[in-house]
Amino acid sequence: MITTLKDDSQRLYELLEVFADRMYAAYLKAVDKNMEEPVVLLLDLDDPVAESIAVSVQQDNEVENFVKNVHGIGGVPFVTWHMSAAQAARLLEPLDSNLANVVRHQAPPAGSFTVAVISRDTLMLTFASLPPVE
Repeated sequence: MITTLKDDSQRLYELLEVFADRMYAAYLKAVDKNMEEPVVLLLDLDDPVAESIAVSVQQDNEVENFVKNVHGIGGVPFVTWHMSAAQAARLLEPLDSNLANVVRHQAPPAGSFTVAVISRDTLMLTFASLPPVE
């Protein structure tokens, strides 16, 4: 059973900080593909729900091999994926229909993009800031 995180904002900020470059790279890939309303998923592959989403997107043993390799060096396997808001909402709907509706109907504020994090039986949704343009 997955829950929606409301109180553990510190963990969310830590994950967003650690994976900021990877999330931004995933967002840029979506933009390069002219994807409408891109959403970035940050998935903790030690979480069974996140792993099942990754396997459904990847559809081969690449996910299993990645998890084994990361565990082999003592790490925690996280991956980022980009997809449209509609695709993300469909994936999130069975987990939390309210957050799926946010993804479906609420555009991110200017200068940010939508990120859904699944980790430790928890679904977190936030808007990550785009880096400043130089």
